[in-house]
Amino acid sequence: MGSRGRTRDAVAVGATVTLTHTGGVLLLTTVAGIAGEAVPGWLGFAAGALVTAIGAAPRGQPRGPPAGKSP
Repeated sequence: MGSRGRTRDAVAVGATVTLTHTGGVLLLTTVAGIAGEAVPGWLGFAAGALVTAIGAAPRGQPRGPPAGKSP
């Protein structure tokens, strides 16, 4: 949003995040109900692998000047 964001834009983003999160939870619940007991174990493994990959990602200085700024 930035410092010039409008209330309408913030509400739109909030509604989008809420709807996609709720849809994802419902989908995972449905899949877990159909697939059985193995799903929670695999989801835990996938979440751990994702956190590990993000944590292991290289960090450093940005490659270029910020948007709108000249070097």
